[in-house]
Amino acid sequence: MAAPQAFVDANNVVRAKDCELVIPIIVGTIAFNMGKKATDSSSHKWTVYVRGVDNEDLSYLVAKVQFDLHQTFAVPTRYVEVQPFEVHEQGWGEFDIGVHIHFTVDVGENPVVIHHKLRLYDDGEQVGCKQDPKKPVVFESFEQLVFSEPRLELYTRLKQHIPVPLTPPPPP
Repeated sequence: MAAPQAFVDANNVVRAKDCELVIPIIVGTIAFNMGKKATDSSSHKWTVYVRGVDNEDLSYLVAKVQFDLHQTFAVPTRYVEVQPFEVHEQGWGEFDIGVHIHFTVDVGENPVVIHHKLRLYDDGEQVGCKQDPKKPVVFESFEQLVFSEPRLELYTRLKQHIPVPLTPPPPP
């Protein structure tokens, strides 16, 4: 693989000319109906997450993820600085979650913001309908982190990067 041409930008940063890096990720939610344990204010347990497409470790690129939940939560803004990048909660309603992906210092790029909907019901199901508590509702979006003319050192590092799968967490 030939090294890309380099240029110095207006901020005196050496960048890879006419190059683009694309990192695929998944942003998603998984929700479980609480069944008989449900209350009016808490019908579902759910998780929102950011992960690599094949569940690989993203810490080589992502420093932290900020999740902006609905304002009715006691702490609506959550920061996760270690893998897995996820938040566990419970509640009763669907809403959009702001997902801010902050990169490691050497990336030198501003955070990326993605909006993802928390889904508690499968398509066609309605609020109040009986749901199987053992059947999760998974709603995932394939996203791409695109770095146009990235820093040359980042380009070199990512081109040599070998994805490492995350070790699955122990069962609860």
